[in-house]
Amino acid sequence: MKEIFLFELKYRLRRPATYIYIFLMFVIPLLLAVFSDSSTAQFTNSPNAIIGVLGGMSMLGLFFYAAIMGVAVYRDEDHKTAQTYFTFPITEKSYILGRFFGSFAIVTLMNGAAMVGAIIGFVLGALLDRPDYGTYTAFNFASYFWPFLYFMMFNAFFIGSLFFSLMTFLSVCLFYTWAVLYYLF
Repeated sequence: MKEIFLFELKYRLRRPATYIYIFLMFVIPLLLAVFSDSSTAQFTNSPNAIIGVLGGMSMLGLFFYAAIMGVAVYRDEDHKTAQTYFTFPITEKSYILGRFFGSFAIVTLMNGAAMVGAIIGFVLGALLDRPDYGTYTAFNFASYFWPFLYFMMFNAFFIGSLFFSLMTFLSVCLFYTWAVLYYLF
């Protein structure tokens, strides 16, 4: 499992799309946080505002989660290399879990970039000292960590697992369908 996990990490870190996703997950919350204002009596960088920024990024990140986690197993079926993995001393369980956790590590890195972007954005917003945007309170890391954990990582795990299992199931079904059709005709 470790070899498949490391292979998936190396593969994803060589792809330019991964860095584009990480960049977008960093820049969008940074800009949202810098230009967020408080029209109510709460602080501009209150936990509620932080949840709004990171929760919104979690919703936008659903497309990235599907793009990263959904194609991990399907890529091998598409390139006709899936069966060659099982000629090595590796079980299907290790193969699937290595692919899943390798992709999930990249998604976790993307979500971490969104959290860092929100932190930097709210700090920059406080440093700009714009009175029309509201007042800022002291920095509290827990206000960023809990939405990261409960919103972003939960959505990443749930949606990532859904797309991963869906593509795993469909690729196995397609493989056996083509095999049956091949032997019939």
